[in-house]
Amino acid sequence: MGGEEPRRARISQSGGGSGSPKNLTVVQYNVLSDALSGADAGFTSLPPDEMDFSARGPALVNKILSADADIVCLQEADHYHDLFSPQLFAAVGRRRLTASNPC
Repeated sequence: MGGEEPRRARISQSGGGSGSPKNLTVVQYNVLSDALSGADAGFTSLPPDEMDFSARGPALVNKILSADADIVCLQEADHYHDLFSPQLFAAVGRRRLTASNPC
C-alpha cells in the first residue's frame, strides 16, 4: 500500500514518585474516505485496484496496529463502524475505542 506514513508524536512526562518518564504515543492518519477515492477523485498514485477500499481497508488496519500507539486519530474514516472499530477492538482487547463524529 502506498501513501504517507502516519504522523507520530511521542510525549514524555515525568512520573509521580518513580522518577522515570512515562511515554504516550499519538498517531494521526488520514485513511482517505471510500466516498472520496473513486475513479473520478483524481488520485493517480495507486492503481485503481489498490485504491478500492476492499484492498486498502485491511492494509490500513495493519498499518495502524503496527504503529503500536496509545492514541490513534483517524480522519475520513467513513468505514469506522464496519471496519476500523471492530478490527481495532478485536486486536487491542478491552481498551476504550471512541469516535467523535465519524464520517
